[in-house]
Amino acid sequence: MRHADCDPYLFGYAGASQSSVSTSEQEGHAPMVRFAVTSFFVIATSACVIGAPEDARAQNAEGKLSDWSGGAVDVMNWALTGPPAVIGSIGEDGAIRLHLPDTVDAKQPLSQLFSCSDGSVTSNDPDAEYFITSPALMVGSVAKKQLLGTLIAATNRDAAAARAGRAPIAAGRYYQWLYTPDTVTIEGDCRSDVFPDGTTRVEVTTTYAMTLEPGWTILEVEMAEVETSSKGFAVARDLTFRTLDALPAEAQWFYWPE
Repeated sequence: MRHADCDPYLFGYAGASQSSVSTSEQEGHAPMVRFAVTSFFVIATSACVIGAPEDARAQNAEGKLSDWSGGAVDVMNWALTGPPAVIGSIGEDGAIRLHLPDTVDAKQPLSQLFSCSDGSVTSNDPDAEYFITSPALMVGSVAKKQLLGTLIAATNRDAAAARAGRAPIAAGRYYQWLYTPDTVTIEGDCRSDVFPDGTTRVEVTTTYAMTLEPGWTILEVEMAEVETSSKGFAVARDLTFRTLDALPAEAQWFYWPE
């Protein structure tokens, strides 16, 4: 049994940041990747088109923030314990460079992330171990113990703001980096009834079209058919997880200062 309100991919309150929205439980709720994401107060945004070097597949990504004035800083992944891990940088000119490590300590089974109670989602290796970056990366300085803001790769600012916890769910796509030492496929559709405000029933379809190669793969999460209930809770009726070798041309970096 799982709470529908616990799913940050699907729900958001129309007048506030992402939060719990229901106390109803249900069977067959499509499972999602979960993170504890540091919240930031949004006062401005910058965006840029991004891409990936041809020789690095998903391990590296590059781009440039417009109107950047924060100097040379680190791009970090949120950590449950210990200091954040530096996975890239922003230069004084706003140039973004992600350089993910060759290997990471992957201990959690993928079956915790992607499955379906009706058996319609299949994988060749559901127990393969994984590591995944947060959708909201931190910007600052590890050496100075300084946090400046948050950085998200997405196709539009509304979708990015939703992943930053600063706006309700909105249609769009955002990106994370997923590591596994094995070749893994995850495929299928999962349909479930969810209750974003505790009373309104919404059928959600989650589609998995994923092929993970050893090392890093880009995970694209698409939220579509977003609707808002009479009580102000937003829900994405269609959710798709797919893997990419490189970030698409329409992807952008969005930055929010602390």
